[in-house]
Amino acid sequence: MNYKVNAQDLGLNPRDARSAAQALNEYLANLMVLFVKVHNLHWNVVGQSFFDIHAKTQELYEHIGDEIDVIAERVKMLGYYPTGSLSEALQLSTIKELPNDIHPNGPSVAKVVVDDLQTIIRQLREISENNDSAYTGGLVEEALTYYEKLHWLFSAYLTKEKE
Repeated sequence: MNYKVNAQDLGLNPRDARSAAQALNEYLANLMVLFVKVHNLHWNVVGQSFFDIHAKTQELYEHIGDEIDVIAERVKMLGYYPTGSLSEALQLSTIKELPNDIHPNGPSVAKVVVDDLQTIIRQLREISENNDSAYTGGLVEEALTYYEKLHWLFSAYLTKEKE
């Protein structure tokens, strides 16, 4: 038996399902690039805040790894193929890779993470505004909550204390 998921069989508008799948694939591409980028930062961070940043970036890339799986599966549930190659992810992603020969410290890592989280948050808001939750499975709202909190934490880390 050859069975393919069809959005219409689930009571979804096929055109809207296609649009949602495309938006989720672009988000997936950003997650894939960010996953590698955060690993790079995690492995290469140096300085006095090494332990804090090393642990926080590990938390982030582990979450992103889980999110990649969830979003890819949602795209399949809509009847489409998820972004599945690094070359495709790099073409679709608005998040850029880091060079391999970097020597980031705590503040430079936090700045990169804050900037990329802003990209992710804006992308998620756009997906939420343009796609009914029935097409995204409510996943966008959950992701927004997580990434907004992490953005706040890394931003607080970058805030200078008053003397």
